[in-house]
Amino acid sequence: AFNAGIKEAALTYAEMYQAMNKFDKAEKWYQTAFKTDITDAALTCANMYKKEYKFSKAEEWYEKAFDAGITDAALTCANMYKKEYEFSKAEEWYEKAFDAGITDATITCAEMYQNENNFQKAEEWYIIAFQNGNKEAIITCAKMYQNKNNLQKAEEWYIIAFENGNKEAIITCAEMYQNNRKFQKAENCYKLAFENGNKEAIITCAEMYKNNRKFQKAKNCYKLAFENGNKEAIITCAEMYKNENNFQKAENCYKLAFENGNKKAIITCAEMYKDKGYLSEAEDCYKLAFESGNKEAVVPCFYMFLKDNQFQKAREWIDRTLIAGYDAKIKQELSDAIATNELYQNSQHKSNSLFPGIQALNSKNYEDAFKYYCQISPKADAARHIGDFCRKKANQTTQDIQTVLYWYKEAYNYGALDLAETIMFIYYHQLRDKKSALAWFKKSQLYTNQTQLSDDEILKIISNTYQ
Repeated sequence: AFNAGIKEAALTYAEMYQAMNKFDKAEKWYQTAFKTDITDAALTCANMYKKEYKFSKAEEWYEKAFDAGITDAALTCANMYKKEYEFSKAEEWYEKAFDAGITDATITCAEMYQNENNFQKAEEWYIIAFQNGNKEAIITCAKMYQNKNNLQKAEEWYIIAFENGNKEAIITCAEMYQNNRKFQKAENCYKLAFENGNKEAIITCAEMYKNNRKFQKAKNCYKLAFENGNKEAIITCAEMYKNENNFQKAENCYKLAFENGNKKAIITCAEMYKDKGYLSEAEDCYKLAFESGNKEAVVPCFYMFLKDNQFQKAREWIDRTLIAGYDAKIKQELSDAIATNELYQNSQHKSNSLFPGIQALNSKNYEDAFKYYCQISPKADAARHIGDFCRKKANQTTQDIQTVLYWYKEAYNYGALDLAETIMFIYYHQLRDKKSALAWFKKSQLYTNQTQLSDDEILKIISNTYQ
């Protein structure tokens, strides 16, 4: 068949002799097939000798296949020698494969040397791969050194990767140092990432220091993050100072956040001082919040002073409820809370005087009740208590309302100046007496900032605001 021009017959002949283990005969026919342009015959012959551990003969035929244009033959030959631990021969063939355009040969060669702990040779091949477009090769090289705890060499290659566009490489380097508790080195890497646009890197650095109880370092990083646009970072810094009981530093941070648009920050600062018993400092923060338009500051500050039995201070904050936009019902509820707490507080010390006062109130003997309450409270508070009592019990007749007004006016005359606003409200909304409402508005603290207004403008404010 071969003599008749059927070239494939030579290949069949070769395979027959190979099956009979007559390798010389097989090689002869593979050679014949190869010469008739069946180039795969060289590769098949090479594989035959490789299988029989005749590596020199196999190499001879791999080279013929390679020279005939079968570039994979170089890679197969290289892998054969790698498996047999003939690394120099393997490298020679990996280089031929690479030169023939098989770029992955560089990585395979590098990994071969890496697995044999020949890191210098591995590095050389990773560099060749990197220089020929494999960007990940340099990361693999860095990790090779990292896994062998050669952190300095690993850093060198992570930085090269970073400088060649791999932005995550410097973060990986930072984490490497962090995991090895080399915090200053880690910080240097995190800051390099931060300076090159990774805004979260400095937060990660801060958390590293915080978790390792290096609080000053952490705070420095949080402040740097805040200065570069991370508004929440200064809150975290404030909380760290708070946990250290460094309240002044914490306040400075909360105020920075507040001044940069975080309206809740100053409330958080107030609560910090309140929880620690620094009520004056807490009030300053609540005032700042209130003056900046945060009406939510009013009620917590009121209850803070009420809980501490500072009733006059609590009343000052009641006056702010209507300014803040709360309706009169809320103001009355807070006033009632003060009255209840004052009675309870005084009863702890003068219970014998309290009970007759309650009896007199229930009997509508208000003058007697006033005398009894004056034994346990200032006159202004005693009159206020009676007014509050009558207001709750009133049936909304004109006479009942006049009784409420009488006692509120008595309390006002004894110094409870905050009641001017309540009296104004009763005149305007319950008695429809605009003239008296106007007069009492002008006695209230609200008038101090609105003296330039006409009477009609004031009445309009009363009508629209104190519904």
